This record gives sequence, C-alpha cells and structure tokens, in this order.
Amino acid sequence: MKFASLLATASLALGALCNSLDAPTFTKVFNGTLVLDESRGQIDTHSGKLFLVEFTGGNLTDPHTGKLIATFEHIGGQFGLTFNNQFVHTDVHFVTKWADDGTYAHWQLWGCGTIADGLHSYARVDTGSKSRLDWQDNFFMFHINPFGDNPVKQVGFYKMDINWTGKTNATDCPSHR
Repeated sequence: MKFASLLATASLALGALCNSLDAPTFTKVFNGTLVLDESRGQIDTHSGKLFLVEFTGGNLTDPHTGKLIATFEHIGGQFGLTFNNQFVHTDVHFVTKWADDGTYAHWQLWGCGTIADGLHSYARVDTGSKSRLDWQDNFFMFHINPFGDNPVKQVGFYKMDINWTGKTNATDCPSHR
C-alpha cells in the first residue's frame, strides 16, 4: 500500500512538472539534399533489415537565400536503416565540409519514423569550425523525407532545425545568414 501511494504521488508530481514545461521551439537553419548509393544491399538481422547505403554527394543550403552552406563529403559517413514492419530506426553518420571556412563536421543522427510519413532524427555535431563551436552544445532535429518533393528526384531531402538551449543560437551568427 505504501509503495502504491509513493508511486501515485510521484506520478502526480511528474505530471504537474511535464504540464508546466514550455514546448520546444525550432528555427529552420538548413535545407539539404543527399545523394545516396544503395547498391551495397542489406543485412538481414533479427530485428529487420539493415540497409547499407553510401553517401555520394549533396549539400546544405540556407533555407531563405539558397546559398551553399556545406557539402556532403564522400568520406567517413555511413548510413543504416533498420526496418521492422515498415518502422524505421535511423542510425546515421556523415561528414560535411563548410563552404565558408573549409573545415569539416561529423554528424550523428538517431531517430525513427516510417518511409510514408518521413523520419525524425535527433542529431549531434562535432566540428573544427571556429564560428560553429557553440553548435556542439546544441542539438538538431532532422526531418528526412525519403521520397523528396523536388523534381530532381534525389533519394533524400533533409531539413535541419536547431533547438534553442539557452546558449548562442546558430541562427544568430552573422556568418550563417
């Protein structure tokens, strides 16, 4: 009985805390296109299929001006999707090269979704770019539309949003406008 009371009290306290939190807000910082090579096939696993996909190119652009911000380099990145009843778990690593200073960034994405509705992934970045070092203290949300909505018909389209965490917001940096 005592355990049930403690559990009920904890549930009420947690519910009150969750209801008092503000919903996160996001600011779109990039649009992107990623060209994929799926010719390596897949690995059948106990939880589904792990697709072996190689990045062969693409870019990140400013969502307002279309200006090139970074290119996807054909180095270092791997891409895996595990399908289980049409549900997708993303585990993505890729490298970009910033157009303004020529430095590199390593991105890691983890998330889930479906091919029909798109994939939502949490992302972290490590970079040597002096103008983006604060990005390592933030996280990004990617929405991945596997079918795309562009007549070019690339395999993947990415849009990247940054969450304001109380630190310098990447969209406030003059070099990124």
